[in-house]
Amino acid sequence: TVETPTYLDLPQQAKQATQPLVSQKRINTQPISLPPRDEQRRIVAYLDGLQAQRVRRKALQAQTAAGLAARLRKRLLLCFARLY
Repeated sequence: TVETPTYLDLPQQAKQATQPLVSQKRINTQPISLPPRDEQRRIVAYLDGLQAQRVRRKALQAQTAAGLAARLRKRLLLCFARLY
């Protein structure tokens, strides 16, 4: 049989007060369930993919900003060159 892990029911464990409190000791004694290795690898691969997308987007934003700055400089030079 597969044993279902028990989880800390925070609302039930919280002491009755204006601000409910669960002690650090109580939290530290609770087991933390980890997904199987294959699932962990899938999660890491997914997060790596998101990181790669972020890096690509950041590079594209830098390229776009540089391109816009160059166009602005060119446009300003054309506008103000007429004044001199």
